[in-house]
Amino acid sequence: MSFASCVSYSCRSGREEELLRALAQLAHHTRREPGCLEYRLHRDPENASRFFLYERYVDESAYRLHQASEHFETWAKGIIPGLLDERRIERYVTVDDLEALAQAQ
Repeated sequence: MSFASCVSYSCRSGREEELLRALAQLAHHTRREPGCLEYRLHRDPENASRFFLYERYVDESAYRLHQASEHFETWAKGIIPGLLDERRIERYVTVDDLEALAQAQ
């Protein structure tokens, strides 16, 4: 069962390029973590200050290791918060066998 984190960012006006550079640094290191399956940033096409990050790990332990990493401390806790008006984080686990659930109905 994989573990996902969905993060919405509202960037301070005029700081969007700084945020993109900071998120690029974080992504560069995170994608090399052994438990990281996906790390994908999206930008709102109608509001250049809004971003959405989807990250997926093999399990919650891999996600927790990510949060304990030096690059997470530097970028996600240190630099990125100062560029934001708001950040919202939601966490999910996968529902792996939808076919079995459908058959049970």
